[in-house]
Amino acid sequence: MNIACLSILVLLVICVTASHIKVASVYVHKDGKHEIVDALDKDAADAFGNLEDKFETEGFYRLHIRAPGRDASAEAYAAGVLEGHLLAQQIHDHVKNQIDDNKYLFDGSCAAIDTYMTENYNFLLTTSAEKRDGSDYWRKVYLMMRQLQGVASGYADSGLPAISVMEIFKVNMLGETDDLQGYLCPAHATKDIDTTMHCTGAVRLLPDNADILFSHDTWSGYSTMLRVMKDITLPSHTANDAVSFSSYPGVLFSMDDFYLTDQLAVIETVCTLPYLSLP
Repeated sequence: MNIACLSILVLLVICVTASHIKVASVYVHKDGKHEIVDALDKDAADAFGNLEDKFETEGFYRLHIRAPGRDASAEAYAAGVLEGHLLAQQIHDHVKNQIDDNKYLFDGSCAAIDTYMTENYNFLLTTSAEKRDGSDYWRKVYLMMRQLQGVASGYADSGLPAISVMEIFKVNMLGETDDLQGYLCPAHATKDIDTTMHCTGAVRLLPDNADILFSHDTWSGYSTMLRVMKDITLPSHTANDAVSFSSYPGVLFSMDDFYLTDQLAVIETVCTLPYLSLP
């Protein structure tokens, strides 16, 4: 009886543990349409990966995405689709939080910033497509825009309430909107410097140069507490095949500005200037 009970308990623990990991693979067909399969295909897929739910124990979800390095454009789009699929509920919740917390950016009350966002999105989309073959910089921008569109497409397949690619783009732009808000929407600008400062960091060299330690601390509101540690390998996309960084659902970069590669640890901190104009 005890052995049977123990076996059931072990089986239950295994099932519960497995339920916290979601896996998927994405295929991008020649007609541009994508296919998502909830299984790992490391050979034929344009991107594959998994999502670990470590939120209750670590405060982070852990997203792992890999691509084989055959077709940069297809793999960038597939990586975005994969994130949109695996993190669909978290993207919904995070975008909703940002809409509630940054109403001026989403509710149409500041026409100037709506115009700027739309023109900026279209400029990045068209210019990167036109110049990607002759410029490494614009090639990277093009791949990021493909990945952003992939996030929107992957999320759209989830059946959750609609979120547009422009709303996802605006959430990705939140690191810039403090400055834009003060210039384009002064009536909505935040006057309290304490609410706009974002993070701090430290670097310490151990005695006798034994090692070097990096520390990063994000200061932000409760609306940004849906955190994701991302481990992304896109061989045809980045100079370093693999990069790990702290981020948010549907956001393609760190925004905290904390990155790790096999050679570098990269951190950045904010020094806010409380002046609407320089002397």
